[in-house]
Amino acid sequence: MTITVSGIVHGRRIDLDAEAPVPDGAAVTVRLEPRRLTAHERRQIVIATAGSWREDTLLDTIFAEIAQRRRETTPPDNFDGIRRLAWSGLVVTPHRGSLQP
Repeated sequence: MTITVSGIVHGRRIDLDAEAPVPDGAAVTVRLEPRRLTAHERRQIVIATAGSWREDTLLDTIFAEIAQRRRETTPPDNFDGIRRLAWSGLVVTPHRGSLQP
């Protein structure tokens, strides 16, 4: 007997969209056939995850650090020149702009 039930995989667990028509604890063989999510399902995932970082107090600190590092980093004027230096055995340290042997 073959029964088809859709579900969502979460690591080693599969959440079925409907009750399994077999007794709890029954041994089964699972054949996975990935399918595209519908627009509604994709929208539901976005709604469920949107704002999940809202209460994370570390985000302001993390983004401030990223902004500071970007301000400290000056982009090189000559990417080809840096590529030649890198091939010559020197290492470019982007956040300091210095060269190391």
